[in-house]
Amino acid sequence: MFFYALFSNEQLNVFIGESRQNGVLQEIEDIWFGDDESKKTVSFDQLTGENGTIRLAISSDIGDPFVYFKNGGLVGYEIDLIVRFCAEYGYKPNFYEMSFESISPGIES
Repeated sequence: MFFYALFSNEQLNVFIGESRQNGVLQEIEDIWFGDDESKKTVSFDQLTGENGTIRLAISSDIGDPFVYFKNGGLVGYEIDLIVRFCAEYGYKPNFYEMSFESISPGIES
């Protein structure tokens, strides 16, 4: 994935493992690799931020279906996955969109 964040990698690993087992990961793949454009949306409504905000550097340079702009907002496989992760763990994501080449230097500074 082409995002970097300040949260526990263990939490993300657990979430991905559980999502693989319970079918959520397949659901996400079906949406973003499927042909039904009406399903390609991401809802931020369920994000409470009760456990804090995480900052994520992402790049829309990667493009459809992973990270891209649609109707003025970020969408894609990676955005959907991280929003579902944040909803599960009580985080609120703060996305910083930048060129892929700028991600590592941006995090270091």
